[in-house]
Amino acid sequence: ASNASLPRSATDIEQCVYVDPLPPKPPPTTPPVTTSPPSHPPGLPPHRKGDYPEDLFSIEQRRQGWVVLHILGMVYIFVALAIVCDEFFVPALEVIAIKLDISDDVAGATFMAAGGSAPELFTSLIGVFISHSNVGIGTIVGSAVFNILFVIGMCAIFSREMLRLTWWPLFRDVTFYILDLIMLIIFFLDNVILWWESVLLVLGYVSYVSFMKFNPQIEQMFKGQLNKHTSIVKVWSAEEPEKVSLNSGLMWAKQNLKIDKTS
Repeated sequence: ASNASLPRSATDIEQCVYVDPLPPKPPPTTPPVTTSPPSHPPGLPPHRKGDYPEDLFSIEQRRQGWVVLHILGMVYIFVALAIVCDEFFVPALEVIAIKLDISDDVAGATFMAAGGSAPELFTSLIGVFISHSNVGIGTIVGSAVFNILFVIGMCAIFSREMLRLTWWPLFRDVTFYILDLIMLIIFFLDNVILWWESVLLVLGYVSYVSFMKFNPQIEQMFKGQLNKHTSIVKVWSAEEPEKVSLNSGLMWAKQNLKIDKTS
């Protein structure tokens, strides 16, 4: 009691315990709603909206008849392509072949093929890197079938003069085309194209262009060998009737001898 009544000095130390208050509880929050991506076939990337430009007309408007504008636009593009190729592309190709001193076959296999296959090239690039679809393969193979069957047939139907075609260009191109298709089928068996397979495909085209460079010499050599075998076959076929007549004469003589002996 005496200590409690005495005045406190500056050196007196009071001991106490400080208790921190409890941390505030966070307010209850609702879990975020997760939206599942649309279902797509396994192994294929999902289709992304906005890959292609939006159409000016809706589906209902196109069903009501506005699709005719799309058809007219396609016809206009086809006619414009025909005019550009006829009036500008083919004359420019002839000038390039003359300036570079290359044959028409090599020019057709390089410049003409590059100009004619440009739509297939860009369609394949869009299909692989943007839409992630197999439209590129169908475009390449389908366009080749269209060019071989439809284009040649239509040219023959609407031709005003007799078309004289030789068998060598068809045999040459079809042989390379079959070999390239076999390579493509083998490489696509596992649904994966590796880098060395792509290099082999490019080398196949390089070999075709190199073959076209020496096409006249190879054609002359091939036809020379073929003519040798053809002449041998012709000589053999010309000698064959004599052999047949000789054999028949011997058979007739043997039969007469048998008849004479019996008589």
